[in-house]
Amino acid sequence: MRFNKVLFVSWHNNQMDSGLYALSALATYIRPYAEVRVIDGKRQDLFGIIDQFCPDLICVPSYTVYHKEVVERAKEVKKYIPDVKLLIGGYHITSMPSSFQNPPFDYAILGEGEEALKKLILGEADIRGLITEPRDVDSHNIVDIATLPVVDLPNLTPKDFYCNGAVGMVSSRGCYFNCEYCAIRSMSRGVRFRPVEIVVDEIELYYKELGICHIIFWDDVFGLNTNWLIEFIDK
Repeated sequence: MRFNKVLFVSWHNNQMDSGLYALSALATYIRPYAEVRVIDGKRQDLFGIIDQFCPDLICVPSYTVYHKEVVERAKEVKKYIPDVKLLIGGYHITSMPSSFQNPPFDYAILGEGEEALKKLILGEADIRGLITEPRDVDSHNIVDIATLPVVDLPNLTPKDFYCNGAVGMVSSRGCYFNCEYCAIRSMSRGVRFRPVEIVVDEIELYYKELGICHIIFWDDVFGLNTNWLIEFIDK
């Protein structure tokens, strides 16, 4: 199955300044392969956008603390538009794939989602990290973040989300540590830093297009790679 219109929805955008950064990163990556939209399910008219956009795939993330609510919301969407395919990803399902529920979800992507999602959209088979039933997966995709584009928040999210002049973003993935209680270890091991030039280009884009004057870095280890940090400060 090939998907042509992909809608990304968050029902727990708990960082109101985030502008749905993680979902926008995924949408930016797959935009060459499908028409995309990114929305905040709490601040925007979800069903009105579904009627207007007519997606054939809806992707949602979930943290454990919000998972029950996400499942209930997904059931509402499936009832409203039964033919749409629903996909769940993020920390909760990656850490606990046994919690996957079909219905309402048709797919789950474990771990980092860019490559698996692209292959799903293109209708490829044997996708690493993709599940359609509750089961453990030994491995999933680890993305080369040096190849990821600038996250296009200005064209994917409403600009009034940034009216207080702040935005959150990331410059790396992973952590140096391996704490058993932490969900980060389920997504990937080790630390990968984005190229300084890409991070600086992203800041410049948000400054010029969104009027941003405050950057919140959500990295778990921001500042611990001193060589990267020195280059970043210089740029």
